[in-house]
Amino acid sequence: MTLENRQITTYVSCMSASTKDVTATLHYLSTGLVEWEDTPPDERVQIPQSLRLGLSRMYAAAVLSGKPIPTTLPEFFKSAASPIKSWWEPVKALSTIPDTATLIEDGLASDFAREWALSGKDSIHQIQELPLAKLKEFCERHQLDDSYRKARGELIVAQPVLKIAQLRKNIDTKELAKVRDFFKLDDEGFYKPVIDLFGGIEYRLCPRCKYIQRLWEGEYICRKKSCELIVRQKRLKNHIQIIPAAEINEWVGVTPGVHRYGTIPGIWELELRDKLLELGAKVTLYPQIDRYDLLVEFPNSQRWAIDVKDWSYVTKERLSKVSCQPGVNATFVVFPDANDLNIPAIRKRKEFQPQALKGL
Repeated sequence: MTLENRQITTYVSCMSASTKDVTATLHYLSTGLVEWEDTPPDERVQIPQSLRLGLSRMYAAAVLSGKPIPTTLPEFFKSAASPIKSWWEPVKALSTIPDTATLIEDGLASDFAREWALSGKDSIHQIQELPLAKLKEFCERHQLDDSYRKARGELIVAQPVLKIAQLRKNIDTKELAKVRDFFKLDDEGFYKPVIDLFGGIEYRLCPRCKYIQRLWEGEYICRKKSCELIVRQKRLKNHIQIIPAAEINEWVGVTPGVHRYGTIPGIWELELRDKLLELGAKVTLYPQIDRYDLLVEFPNSQRWAIDVKDWSYVTKERLSKVSCQPGVNATFVVFPDANDLNIPAIRKRKEFQPQALKGL
């Protein structure tokens, strides 16, 4: 995130920093940052209206409270890379905001910002995510459970980047042939030539998610911050695959939107599936064409429905959208271990029940 040294132009209204005001301001700031990032550099003539409004609201509340905040855009971008609660006092009143949440990560809108952004915005990533919804709708209409499961699990999640020849070989199989139109290398397909997706002279694949990395401050890192952190924690840096320059025209990859909303959460879903299989459970991935993520059946006839959520924050509103599934004994919402310490409710619970939750 870069911008010349402009002063933030604001107006002071008769508003107080209530929880509702702070929440709305965060929505505007997050939406503006996402819109700014998704706008091609040569079209960034004006600051997005959402970002301008968010900054104005933040400044107005600060004037009334006397608390210092960033007053220029460069200052804001610098602060936005640090935990929000460290530089904007009113946010501390929101218990649903993780203490570590930032608006910018490694120069890009953070996962938190993208999740917090106002819905209904036609960002590039949201547009690129549409094929996932269209695939689900198509498979539901034609009752193609296995085709959907293979398209999501065996290609989008497991092989977000692969050679064109391998992609064609995969979609020639019985089940994937039924959804082959979704894998055409056109504007509506999941995959595009790698050279059309990203510029550069060297292409490296993240050792965890297998997607094209990006160069940031002289180092190649995963395009998803949470994935990069896991790579570092597990010391996977020595397992990076480099696509030979002479072969780059032979490779394709899913779009960034499909990677963010299909590949990344799918990794957690497949990992949990594999662990449950090791424990002797029968596991069905994406039952009833992704009505939820995992159907788990135990020898004692217990049946669980599991939704895996790769969220950076949790609120009652978000959880209320998760439905209890029919035909099962229990419905669970599961958060990856790498995320749960950033969720206040789980963090507090662990403080009081460390033994009860050990190993979960």
